[in-house]
Amino acid sequence: MSDQTIDVDERAERQRAALGNGRWEGSAAAILFTVVSLVIGTLFVLVNPPFWGNDGLSQYARAYQISHGHLLPEKIEWYGKGDSYGGEIPASVWALYGHAATDLGANPEEPQRWILEPEQYQNLGGARYADSERNLIWFSNTAAYSPVPYAPAAVASLVSEGLNLSVTSALRLMALSSLLAYIVPVAASLFMIRRSRLRWLFLGLALLPPALLQSATITADAFTNGLAFLFTVLLAKTMLEKTSLNPLETGLLYASAVALPLGKPSYLLLAALLAFASVRRLRGGAWLKWATLGVSLAAWTIWFFVTRGIGDVLAFYRSDYETKEFGTMPMILHTLGDPLGFLGNVVRTFVYRDNFFFLDLIGSSNVRVPSSAMLLAVIGVVIAAGWLPRFDVSRVTRWGWVAVSVVSVLGLFGTLYVTFTPVGFYLIDGVQGRYFFPLWPLLVLTIFLFFPLRWTDSARSARVLAWTVGSIAVVTPALALFKFWYVVWVGA
Repeated sequence: MSDQTIDVDERAERQRAALGNGRWEGSAAAILFTVVSLVIGTLFVLVNPPFWGNDGLSQYARAYQISHGHLLPEKIEWYGKGDSYGGEIPASVWALYGHAATDLGANPEEPQRWILEPEQYQNLGGARYADSERNLIWFSNTAAYSPVPYAPAAVASLVSEGLNLSVTSALRLMALSSLLAYIVPVAASLFMIRRSRLRWLFLGLALLPPALLQSATITADAFTNGLAFLFTVLLAKTMLEKTSLNPLETGLLYASAVALPLGKPSYLLLAALLAFASVRRLRGGAWLKWATLGVSLAAWTIWFFVTRGIGDVLAFYRSDYETKEFGTMPMILHTLGDPLGFLGNVVRTFVYRDNFFFLDLIGSSNVRVPSSAMLLAVIGVVIAAGWLPRFDVSRVTRWGWVAVSVVSVLGLFGTLYVTFTPVGFYLIDGVQGRYFFPLWPLLVLTIFLFFPLRWTDSARSARVLAWTVGSIAVVTPALALFKFWYVVWVGA
């Protein structure tokens, strides 16, 4: 046998290791994600007390408002607080929230369990969800969101009313619908890259415990996170791997580019990455790509004008709302008048708050994902990234990813700076680690465009990597779920 034949055989073996030797092996990442996210996510829905999610009541109220046809934000009179936004929710739901809010404010010290009077949750949660009596509540913080990311939860709310479910059952059904809004686009994207080395990296990122468990609550973020994941996967496939997308994949890429800024306005910046994609590997020609970006910008602009003014009252529930000045224009004018002071705010933001950005909170219960689980999850992502090929991309593509990554991160900080931070405050306030979940795939790939790792490229190393990353992806969310259940329901 010649040396040339041996080289060809070795290359073929490496290619089979990279792509998967069969349909099962290639689809393993998508199947594993679907099973783990469904099981862990559903269990979290069952053990998570009502309204213990991030902005639990506000997220629910916006979904309920949309389910009854009120798609646009509605102004309400709220104790003379100016232009406030909100709406009505069933009195039975409000009664359950009242107990949950009191419970959250009275969590005992360790090692006592955090939940108090669980039988009260059962009593109040057993009331009928379809309650004709209503309570008017404030939720300006979610009124600015479009109906798009709430569609699954809104449909679940209507189904719950139609079936005359209890309050607890309705809330769980709405949370499960949010979970599915995350699982479906992510599982689909993992299947689309089933023959790509990218699949294990994206599996590790998709099952990061905070992102998965947050999606198992009633939240607009579940749909937005899943959509951002799908969008980034498809762009990585066509821009980094230089693979042509089929008509379905191209359609999903364009649809997600339009929907992203309607999920959360700041993700218009993420959608802008489509501008750097080569139309030679997309269907429909250049006109369709630029038309999609135009529609995305138009949708963002229309919703921006529909919701203008809401940003000035987002800080209503801050304790210093009455004594401090808030608002987009006042903050911009203050910054322009004192640019050096603004730079000082940026420095102090990271000096005093960088740990808070990445605490990985699970809802307002303040129960954190185990640090050991997060460390293990990060190790799994690094291992998967080390199996990526060295992407041969143009300088425009490389720096385009950098530009979108930097601008997207700055956009998140900027949004909180002009809406939630008091004018003249000493730092940028209100930024949380969960806001960065949709950007993790983009940021990780950007880093490895410049600093690629290279593990041993063989069939054996591919199998070891698959088992290692797959095991970590299963264990880390399970550890997070166990800690949450133990701290909330068991204790000493």
